[in-house]
Amino acid sequence: MFHAWWTEKLTRGPRAAQQLKPHCEPVPHRITTTRLLKRGVNPLTTPTDGALGAQLAALKTIFRPSSPIDDRELFRGRTEELSRIIGSVQELGQHAVLYGERGIGKTSLAYMARDSFRSAAPESSLAVRIPCSADDDFATVWGKLMPRIVAELDLMPQEIRDGISASVDRANAILDQEQISPEIVFRALHVLSNKLPLLIVLDEFDRIGDVGSTQLFADLIKTMRVIHNL
Repeated sequence: MFHAWWTEKLTRGPRAAQQLKPHCEPVPHRITTTRLLKRGVNPLTTPTDGALGAQLAALKTIFRPSSPIDDRELFRGRTEELSRIIGSVQELGQHAVLYGERGIGKTSLAYMARDSFRSAAPESSLAVRIPCSADDDFATVWGKLMPRIVAELDLMPQEIRDGISASVDRANAILDQEQISPEIVFRALHVLSNKLPLLIVLDEFDRIGDVGSTQLFADLIKTMRVIHNL
């Protein structure tokens, strides 16, 4: 069973897409950044000692406006969106598209959905995130897949690694081609997901510089849907 999840910025999304709107729910803590600034303390630069120093160290972990949240304990809100995304990836043949303005928490939500997918079967499922960039095209995106699959397997028990090693080798061989087509990628994903449930998050999908790759991704999704419906 394979599921794909794309996080991107779009002006319009498909009917099944989930638009993420700005949202903020504060994390309860004894010292807030506003209070510290009023006291003339910059929580990122001011050296401190004792209890205040410990509290500031904790605040740096909690208050991370420039990086996504990857810790479930620090994630607040978005329960409706998270439930809808999890419902989509758990349904055979469905793929979720998450879109919205930059900086409103799409990647953080991606981390939470990935962790929820893993928690359903922590030792018998694969969930990987592939970051996209302006230099990427269809082939280079999928060229990042196998190293991340291997990195995830390194954290699993030896018996799980042994059981899927042949499939990983086979998928690697399938993707080792000069020309990567949607059919080739589908074959590799099919080999992998035949052994373990597989979730792939393509983050910052809109940053892909090669416009022609958009059609190839659409063809890949169509191929997977057709196969699932046979």
